[in-house]
Amino acid sequence: TSGKGGDLIRRLLEGGPPVEVVRLAHRLSPDPAAAEELLQETCLIGLEKGHQLRREDPKSAVGWLCRVLRNQFHHR
Repeated sequence: TSGKGGDLIRRLLEGGPPVEVVRLAHRLSPDPAAAEELLQETCLIGLEKGHQLRREDPKSAVGWLCRVLRNQFHHR
């Protein structure tokens, strides 16, 4: 990932996905294994496409990751 958005996503994911994203994954998919897989897919997409972020602030980045996660869930 290149660009400020990609750097922000990478920093956000260094310690694992933000708690808001984890909670959403478990709310959408009550099966722990499926929720973990959804989180992994979301993190991968975040790292690959984080450069698409238009604003460089953590709150926007978390919201973007939540949208990515919802999209992944609905496209299964």
